[in-house]
Amino acid sequence: MPFIKSMDLIFGRDVDTRNTFLLYGRKTLERLARTEQKENLNVMGILLDQDTDELEMACALIQVLKGRHDYNR
Repeated sequence: MPFIKSMDLIFGRDVDTRNTFLLYGRKTLERLARTEQKENLNVMGILLDQDTDELEMACALIQVLKGRHDYNR
């Protein structure tokens, strides 16, 4: 899963509700909003079933590979 390490932004999307939420990259989004600079970013989306432990597993994986996750319950 080395490709996850190269991601600047990681979003999750619930398969049932279609709600989209940030899993990783809050600092990047805040910087972009503040500076309005254009950047080429590596962005990833993950479809998750929030009625299972998939979200918890994704957050744990991101924590291990990226050092933290940015999901807020």
